[in-house]
Amino acid sequence: MNLPLNQRISFEDYLNTWKGIATSRANPKEVNPLLNQLISQPKLQAQHLALNANELGRIRFILNEYAFFLSIIFQLNNLMIEHFNL
Repeated sequence: MNLPLNQRISFEDYLNTWKGIATSRANPKEVNPLLNQLISQPKLQAQHLALNANELGRIRFILNEYAFFLSIIFQLNNLMIEHFNL
């Protein structure tokens, strides 16, 4: 999108642009449109991250394992809180 330098944009467009660029979020459940776009297009994701397909596959595997173990830790934590009334 090529806009003249003096053209104004809406706050909504500004916010959506920066949400797509930002790596941190105020709310963990907030969606990052750029990451969603990258996730849905593996070739674009690999190019963006400068990884080949094998490296990208390995990273996905590691992240999935990490997410699995984190879910177990959270479940155990919740059980302990319930059991010990913390």
